[in-house]
Amino acid sequence: MRILIVFHGRLPGGPYPVPGMAVRAYGNGIGLAAHGFEVCYASRRRDLENRPVPGLPPVHPFEGKRELVSLVKAVAPDLVLVEGTYDVAMLADLDLPIAVDLFAPRVLEAQWEEVDVS
Repeated sequence: MRILIVFHGRLPGGPYPVPGMAVRAYGNGIGLAAHGFEVCYASRRRDLENRPVPGLPPVHPFEGKRELVSLVKAVAPDLVLVEGTYDVAMLADLDLPIAVDLFAPRVLEAQWEEVDVS
């Protein structure tokens, strides 16, 4: 079973700061791979440098709905795991399972803050 993990940022392991979402994506990927799943990663193009970091898995770049949908179709995963809620709406028209990892309580926090979490 192939799982595509969609997140923002770069995977941990290089000489740069890494957002928590990327750490979570990498950790989920390691755990899924350890249980026999084939794991692929995708992150926003603007978050990635042009050269991969040795020892880290490749990350497919995308920018916007059109590129993300095309990427998902090209990778042909059995499931898309989206870290956070940011990119879920762009995938709503696809006919495949989508899991959302709500790793931070942003949806709950937004109830008491004037924050748009869509």
